Amino acid sequence: MRTTSPGRFTVFLIDDDRDRRDTLNSLLRAAGYEIRAYTATQRFIDEHDPAVHGCTLLDLSMAGSESASTYSRNL
Repeated sequence: MRTTSPGRFTVFLIDDDRDRRDTLNSLLRAAGYEIRAYTATQRFIDEHDPAVHGCTLLDLSMAGSESASTYSRNL
């Protein structure tokens, strides 16, 4: 069975913790994914191009944030 190369898809990484964001960015790039990293949910929503397909990796426990509700209200 042939699988699709991960490099064809983008992972949208939303996390306010710089160290965790940088670590995940490095690991996912090494696995062949294209990464677009954001420090806040609203920034992702403001900059997201719906023509770019991929998945979102969202930190649900960002400090002082309603990340999940902001994300679900806007997408």
